[in-house]
Amino acid sequence: MDYSFWSRRKRTEYRDLIEHLGSTAVTLYVDTPRDVALARVAARSGSRIDDVALTPSQAESYYDHFEVPTRDEGPLIVVSGTASTEIPRWP
Repeated sequence: MDYSFWSRRKRTEYRDLIEHLGSTAVTLYVDTPRDVALARVAARSGSRIDDVALTPSQAESYYDHFEVPTRDEGPLIVVSGTASTEIPRWP
């Protein structure tokens, strides 16, 4: 599921739902420096369905209020948001 899951509370809600269904949720966190993330958002054209355009202040607020996932929440995969390679797809 591709969703920002910016708050620990929301991640917990989904994790509980998935576990209730007999599976295990794994969080994939793309660790991206603030300047890189804001530059990527600024470069969006809004031409694709998942290419949401944000104002600079909206992007800054989203980044600054993101609650970074921790291993005590459950399975966590951390990848670099500065790598030029594709993010691994889940099998």
